[in-house]
Amino acid sequence: QLRGVRVARIDALGKYARDPSGAYVMGDTAPFVESGGGGSTHPFSHAVAISLQSLFPGQNGRGRFYLPLPAPGAAVDGLFLVASQTGLRDAAKVFLDGLNASAATFGAAKVCVASKGSVLKGIPGANHLVTSVRVGRVPDTMRSRRSALSEAYLSAVVA
Repeated sequence: QLRGVRVARIDALGKYARDPSGAYVMGDTAPFVESGGGGSTHPFSHAVAISLQSLFPGQNGRGRFYLPLPAPGAAVDGLFLVASQTGLRDAAKVFLDGLNASAATFGAAKVCVASKGSVLKGIPGANHLVTSVRVGRVPDTMRSRRSALSEAYLSAVVA
């Protein structure tokens, strides 16, 4: 359960900003705890992908973060029910709006997509403010979670 978030001001070089005393300009926000279901029976590697979009086109202007799947919230066909999808989208918007409001109290900018750019495409690194949030109906897979689980196989001889 998320209990809080730390926000920080980032300088033009993409580093944590410091105040005149040398301390980082950051702080902890109030908790943004949404009521949610627990006891999910979904595989640990499945997640909800919350997509962040900015006005900058292409992959350098998009980001995402993952949440554990809600309990149960999926239709018979394996997709999220539209009601679940809508609830997830609305909760993500409330969360990001809360982060933006809280960040303002620390003199920090709004939530952004921090992109390193693309040397190949000649796009410099930059921070792009998040302008919208998107949630799909298909549960996502986090390969890092899947590969972190210890596998234990059972075999049987077939006649």
